[in-house]
Amino acid sequence: MDFGNFVNQQEETNEETILDYQFNWDVNENKNDSDSDDEEEIVNKKEKINKNERSIEMLEKRLLQENDPETLDDFERLVASNPNDSFTWVRYMAFHLKLSEIDKARNVAEKALKSISFRNEQEKFNVWMALINLENKFGSEISLNQTIERSLQFNEPKKVYLQLAKIYESTNKTIEATNLWQSVILKKFSHSCKAFVEAANFFVRINKIEIARSLLNKALKSLDKRKHVKVVNKFAQLEYKFGDVERARTLFEGLLANYPKRLDLWSIYIDMEIKLVKQSKESFKSVAATLAIESVRRLFERVLSLKFSVKKKKFLFKKYLDFENVYGNEESVNHVKQLAIDYVNQL
Repeated sequence: MDFGNFVNQQEETNEETILDYQFNWDVNENKNDSDSDDEEEIVNKKEKINKNERSIEMLEKRLLQENDPETLDDFERLVASNPNDSFTWVRYMAFHLKLSEIDKARNVAEKALKSISFRNEQEKFNVWMALINLENKFGSEISLNQTIERSLQFNEPKKVYLQLAKIYESTNKTIEATNLWQSVILKKFSHSCKAFVEAANFFVRINKIEIARSLLNKALKSLDKRKHVKVVNKFAQLEYKFGDVERARTLFEGLLANYPKRLDLWSIYIDMEIKLVKQSKESFKSVAATLAIESVRRLFERVLSLKFSVKKKKFLFKKYLDFENVYGNEESVNHVKQLAIDYVNQL
């Protein structure tokens, strides 16, 4: 087998307040919680992210190319020609909000919910969330609660509550968001890994780190055992981003002690350590950068000492070589190449 081929085959107006509801363009909500031990899962996830980004990019281009509607008649023509397009309906709502016509914006939302086909669940959900957002900012507590209750009758409750928590947070209603997470979401959906992870992210954002950390133990007690790896993995990544690096490493080391052949876990662990290298370099912390680089190298050496398929080894050598090409020197690059040559020769 040729070494070259072996390595190289891997290659703040009212309009803004209603439009700030973040559409979920990924309609595949019911993802399987199981994790693959193959690096292909990592590639597939990146492809899904890229697909979502392309969808948003296409939408943005479309909006730039369209003539912005300016009158009621313009919007009426738009929704008549695109009755299932939630974005068009939400823009119509924003048009009325810009004129402080709250009731007319509500009426547009109600018309949208009647007009959008029942088959387009995500489009309807987008309008429901825009309506909740409207009531949160311009309605009363009664009208907001009524809208939430109606929405729960027609949509998956977990999706509604998770988005409601984001709406509260985005409008600085921290107390309401906290109560929703602690008293509703984490109790109603204690079987959901996503609920615990999103809650932890929220508490980190409001600087309640210890509350966020305490959720891991609660999650491990509540979740099905098959979800334990996933939730520990997510909390470890959260520690890398906002918490304690040593605590993050401890979590990953615990996972790998039990699942040493899970290449997806090794890859994420290495990626998080590489981010530390980047951060140290960008902050001109030379000593920290040197230590971080050595930490990454130790991880590569450890994982390469394990038995994997040729395909997985190729993935690892390519990843290691890419790292050394950026952060190493001629000697370290040659070291990785020699490791790969030695591996090829013993096949």
